[in-house]
Amino acid sequence: MAYHGDRPDLMLWLVNRMKQNKLTLLAGEAEILPGVRALPALDTHTAGSQYVTIENASDGRWLLAGDNCYVYESFTGTDGDGRFIPIGLAFGSMEQCMLTMEEMWQYVEGEVTRIVPFHEQNLWDTFPTRLFDDTLHVAELSLAPGEPSRIQTAPAAG
Repeated sequence: MAYHGDRPDLMLWLVNRMKQNKLTLLAGEAEILPGVRALPALDTHTAGSQYVTIENASDGRWLLAGDNCYVYESFTGTDGDGRFIPIGLAFGSMEQCMLTMEEMWQYVEGEVTRIVPFHEQNLWDTFPTRLFDDTLHVAELSLAPGEPSRIQTAPAAG
């Protein structure tokens, strides 16, 4: 059964998951794995917004934007003018949305393609990708040293 935010039994399901040690609530910034941090984006798009930073030895820093920006143009501007364009709807402070975007941009030292906005269609043009028969589209962003590409060698689903 799918649980949606408007379902009254969602809270009971979450409490049950926590009792089974299958849910961890984070209070502030937290390292969830070595080199992987979850950071709160307080008072921004929605309550509970966060983004994830990843730092690895093979190619440095990456950032999973969550719902704090949708596309690369959020950081580059529509004409490449470098003006931040926040998402259109925020239940929190628009100023805080912009400050959070600045934090994300600084983390990757302005290398926008190191930010992964989950709605960005240009991911498929920026990174090696594979479209499977069942319409699953996978982008390969980073490989451990010595690891071969799985995009080039993986057989298509069928």
